Parts: sequence; structure tokens; C-alpha cells
Amino acid sequence: MSLTLRISGGVAVLFSMAAFGASTTALAEPAGKADEPFSSIFSGEVSVEVQHDSTYDADDSEAELENTFATIEAGLTAQFTRSFSVRSTLVFEPVLDPEDDVFFEDHGLYAAELFAQYDADWGTLKGGKFNPAFAIGWDAAPGIYGVDFAEDYELTEQIGGGIEIPLALGESEHVLSAAVFFADTTALSDSIIQDRGQLDEEDGGAGNTESLENFTVALDGDVAGTGYSLGFRRLAAGDGDPEDEIGASAALTRAFAVGDGELELLGEGVWLSNAGGGEDDAIYGVFGAAYTIGDWTGSAVYTVRDIENVDTDQLATATIEYDIGHGFGLGLGYKFAEEEGLDSHTVGALATYSLEF
Repeated sequence: MSLTLRISGGVAVLFSMAAFGASTTALAEPAGKADEPFSSIFSGEVSVEVQHDSTYDADDSEAELENTFATIEAGLTAQFTRSFSVRSTLVFEPVLDPEDDVFFEDHGLYAAELFAQYDADWGTLKGGKFNPAFAIGWDAAPGIYGVDFAEDYELTEQIGGGIEIPLALGESEHVLSAAVFFADTTALSDSIIQDRGQLDEEDGGAGNTESLENFTVALDGDVAGTGYSLGFRRLAAGDGDPEDEIGASAALTRAFAVGDGELELLGEGVWLSNAGGGEDDAIYGVFGAAYTIGDWTGSAVYTVRDIENVDTDQLATATIEYDIGHGFGLGLGYKFAEEEGLDSHTVGALATYSLEF
């Protein structure tokens, strides 16, 4: 016997946040939180990136583009009590793929996350629209282009609930997390300024079910200076999809002192059975290294993407970055990509600024 909870797309976010808020107000303030100083405040972090990409010497001449664009992210928190907060992530970026040379075109603003969070000594609960934890390569791979293939398996803009439980084993720290969710099909899946279109259940895609039948489980931590991340996910078949997607991930990270600087290494493998709800499996391998000395960081990433019944894709990147200070940074990067048997080369420049308040 199975039980499936369905929530109409138009009220999903409000239902999740209202129910979560009601449940948390009924809980007593955790003992460990009662001693912490608190004043009702708003806080956040804003990051601004301006990037120019120039793709050349491509087997597909239509891929040879000049693309200048901005990405602005604002992570905002409203802390109502020591334990209860509402958090959001707003993103302003291009929401349409360029078909020709573009200069700051097709940018849209949307809410990538909007959820309520309850923090206690034993862990964290969240409910609303958020990004469930699965793998780390899509975020941890260094450089301007290091995450390009890994972003395929990133989970974003899902509606549901999640829990995180810290675990201390000797001197090692670990976090066990789990979430149930479905793809956002509310008005929040659209964007303003430039319309990207609202997702609909009829669009299909793994996890686009408007029911809480998708889940992730992850374990992250550190053992003797080596970081690790293990993940598992199940995304139910969407409308018209032949199969459910099953995925697993494993990653290791390590930092070493080398000379006057620090070398950071990353290795991650991801396996997706019936990737995207289709009939083909996919395997990803991400390998990255970054060396930082003073205000300079040099990095390189190699990624392989092997999807059944198509040519194996490869990505090789190199980046040098400089931390100017006061939140400002500059970077220059290069990538070679082989996708579906077609090669391309891209060089790019990146200027960044970040601010906490």
C-alpha cells in the first residue's frame, strides 16, 4: 500500500511554508539556543558577476559566439526568533540561451529559493522551495568553467521539506541530510523582466510530479582531513517519461600545504540510471585542482560525461584568478569542450564583487 500526497502547483509554496511555520511555533525554544543573543534582524549576501565568453574554432560554426552577461545572486534571511527564519535566494541572470552574439540581453529575475527554516541543537528543518543536497561538483569544481558539465545533475528549485542532522564521531564531523520534494510548477518557476516560462506538470521531466514522491539522502563530512560527500536520489518519472531516475554520487576533497600556498583537490563520480527519466544511463567524472598562493589562484578541471548511445563528452578547463580585496576579484579562463562529437574552444574574463550585510 502506498500513500501519495498531492499539492496543487498554485498553492504549494504557501502550503509548505504555512504548515512549517505553524509546526515550529509550537516547539519550545531549544535549550542551546536560549542562551544565544538575538535581535530580530534581516541579513544577507549579494554576489555580482560580469562575464564575457568568446567561443572560437568550433566544429559547429553556429556555436562561435560572443556573449557578455551578468549574474547577480542575493541570499536573504529574515530571522524572527533564535531558531525560526525565512530565507530566499533571488537570481538575476540570462534565462534564454544565446543564438547569436549578445551583450547583456535576455536577463530575468526569479526566486531560486524561498523557504522557512527551524534550527535546533539536534539539527535543521526546512520547508518551501529549496535546492536539495546531491553531489558537490556543480558547486565545488574550481574556475570559471569548471562546473559546466556537473551542473547537469544539480537539483534546484524544488518544493518540499528537508532535514539536516549533525553527527559527531570522535573528532570527525558529519551531516546527514534528507529531503522529499517535486519540481516547482508555481508562478515562482517563471521570471520577470525576461519571461522564461512557467513550468507545467505536462512538460514532463524526472521529478516534475507535483507530488512528494522524489527524495534525496546525503552524508557529508570530514575524516582525518579528507572531506567526503555521498548521495542518493530518486526522481519519479514525469508526464511522458518512460522511467524513474535513480542516482548515486561520491566525492572526495583534500587540501595540502605546498610551498607557501595551498593545493586543493576534488574528485567526484556520479551515476544516473535512466537519466532525466529517459532510457539511457549517464556517468560523470569530475576531477579538479586549485593552487592558491597569496591573492592568486590557479585551477584546472577535467570532466567526462558518458551517456549511453551517444559519443562521450569531455571538458577541460584552466583558470587564473586574483583577489583584489574588499570583495572584488578578477579571473581569466579557458575551456575545451567536446560534446556529441563536436569540439569547441572558449576563452573568457570574469569580474566579481560580493557583499555581506
